Amino acid sequence: MKWYIWVSLTVLTFTAALLVAMQKPANAPLTITQINEWKKRSIARSGAISVPEDFLQKTIEIKTGIGEFNLSISTKSAEAQKFFNQGMAYVYNFEYVQGARSFYTALKYDTTAMIYWGLANAYDGLGDTTQARNVIAKAFALAENLTPREKMFIQLQYEVDQPAWDSVQTHQQKEKMESLMDEANFEFANDAEMWAFTGMFRFDYHSPDGETEEKASRHTIDDYLLKSQQLQYNHFGVWHILIHANEGATDFKKALEYGAMYTKAAPAIPHAWHMYAHDLMKTGRVEEAIEKFTHAFTLEQQKYKTEAMPAHYDWHHAHNMELLAYCYQYLGKYKDAERIFSELDTLTPFNPYRMGQMRKGHPYFLIHNNRLDEAIELARKLSATSQWQNRGQGYLIEGMANVFKGNVSAARSCYQKGIFIIDSIRNDDVKKGIPAATIEERSSYAYARMGMIKMGIGLLENPYDTTFVKQMDKIQSTLLRQTGPDPWIDALYFMQMLTQLSLKTGNLTLAETSANNMIKHDPNYPGTYWLLAQIKNKQGDIAKANEYLAKAKYGYSKADKELLDRLKLP
Repeated sequence: MKWYIWVSLTVLTFTAALLVAMQKPANAPLTITQINEWKKRSIARSGAISVPEDFLQKTIEIKTGIGEFNLSISTKSAEAQKFFNQGMAYVYNFEYVQGARSFYTALKYDTTAMIYWGLANAYDGLGDTTQARNVIAKAFALAENLTPREKMFIQLQYEVDQPAWDSVQTHQQKEKMESLMDEANFEFANDAEMWAFTGMFRFDYHSPDGETEEKASRHTIDDYLLKSQQLQYNHFGVWHILIHANEGATDFKKALEYGAMYTKAAPAIPHAWHMYAHDLMKTGRVEEAIEKFTHAFTLEQQKYKTEAMPAHYDWHHAHNMELLAYCYQYLGKYKDAERIFSELDTLTPFNPYRMGQMRKGHPYFLIHNNRLDEAIELARKLSATSQWQNRGQGYLIEGMANVFKGNVSAARSCYQKGIFIIDSIRNDDVKKGIPAATIEERSSYAYARMGMIKMGIGLLENPYDTTFVKQMDKIQSTLLRQTGPDPWIDALYFMQMLTQLSLKTGNLTLAETSANNMIKHDPNYPGTYWLLAQIKNKQGDIAKANEYLAKAKYGYSKADKELLDRLKLP
């Protein structure tokens, strides 16, 4: 499985915290390996995908505006080649449902092995690892008369789709893939598609233990993706993957450049506009991000109507809506944000275990606005589900809400339940033989998020404990490393929550430390300056307080009137 699939399945499960903990994949951050481990475990423990086979096998027409892709395969059928190319274009767009439909349509014209290879890629993207394994086995069995290049593509995918459930299998798979990738890039050194394909496996199978997301992304860019781009500059799929990789490498401006290129190459693809919006959001252009997220939403609605496709067949729909709501929240447009959050509460998730991921924004929004009982009510709906991803999300939300209520006993209970889940996942990784350094890198975000509850309890019990500054720095240093779209904006709002809590309990030193970390993460967020205005006012620095207040009002200039009316110092 490929590291970028996190976007579709991630981006992202009960909380980006547990995503990192358990990993693997909606929806990083999420390191590449974490993403893939997530995917394997989530599907194994939570059931199959929500898209029925009869829909995946439904005939599709040739489309335009989805990006140009051409990989010549062993077929005498021009129609099979066309639909294969379309299927791969959709896979590079993370449109796995339409990709599968394209490959199944291609199979009506020819049953050559490479079409099954493409179909395995689509099933991987959908998170159906069992079907992906079945399909790639068929491709492997039919590969005898293919070209060496085609055989290499199939061999790589075949090895990746084999299960590795213990330490011996994991080690063997990594060794085999590392050798196979080197062989592929040596034998096909002038093949742009081979460099792109192997680059997607680099972090899983060709990186040192414990490598950070930033370093892994940098190596993937330099050692694979740019080599592919040098050989075929106009590969729109590589542009797409370079957006994710540059985000992981914390180069949001470069990601933004590729985002603009991607929308021009694939204007009919909702995810192209969504990807562009990612980095508009991270570089202070939030109003433009709202425009792009909204355009992606409109394209999705058109697709569902044209293809007679239920929205919950599309992993991307809720993910796009969530980030759109976060952007409205960022600008102080709380009515628009809550309207979308409330709609997300009613949507059917792509998969049951993703319910917490798509519904977490609303209760966090309520906590920020001191509507704590409402937040707890929503959190308990998640913790009452059978999926541990959703329960973990629910415990985290309810725990933080109880911290703000001052209910230490209830907060501690939620913390203990959440930590039990993370510890269990960590122990699974140990049993599987995953190196300690890698486990530490994966689980740090999960423990940091749950650690906020523990720290909140400490602030309630002893608000002036000087050790809290070190604890805060440890938690927020982890939050500051988050670069994926959900984790990045989540981290900002979590730091805001910690600042609010420190301010509420009277620890102004801690509150100021936290607010300054918010500026490091994003110097444009007006909510940070409103918090600093309150902090400086309590410290008696009225001039500085008014300076920060002016910055907050400027950033919130288009906010709801109710919020603007609150931006006053006593």
